[in-house]
Amino acid sequence: LTQRFGVEVMGNEIEVSRDVEVREKGFLEFFPTIRIAGRVKEGGYEVQNLESRKIPSAWLLTEGDAVALMKERGIGRPSTYSKIIETLLERGYVIERAGRLIATKKGITIYQYLTERFRNYVSEELTRKLEEAMDRVESGRADYQEILRRLYDEVMEIRKAPAAIR
Repeated sequence: LTQRFGVEVMGNEIEVSRDVEVREKGFLEFFPTIRIAGRVKEGGYEVQNLESRKIPSAWLLTEGDAVALMKERGIGRPSTYSKIIETLLERGYVIERAGRLIATKKGITIYQYLTERFRNYVSEELTRKLEEAMDRVESGRADYQEILRRLYDEVMEIRKAPAAIR
């Protein structure tokens, strides 16, 4: 049985629900997965304990989530997915805790630096285009030397950029 009630704190109201009674234990007798709380009586209450937690705006990814996201966005290839994640971990850009990937200060700093100064060169769009170009070369529909020449020209443009933006 579930009890639902409203809680108002400093003018902010939320609805809370909690399990207050189990009518038939069934499998719960062997696997107690539900925590039963006492019923709350109507009335005013004073705060006894207040805890505050920071909750990330985006849920942290597992390695599997990251691979699925790379597939969905056309980044990398099946043969490179795990190597990409391994490199991020080895270089200290992310750490893994409780099965989740967490960006480190180093990783965030490098990401911000690159996206602020070289947005066009570190974009998902460019990565996708390079993957497509490699597919065209592999299938014989494009000349690898022409692809490399264009890539070389783009890299040379970066080198010509003033030091202030590099």
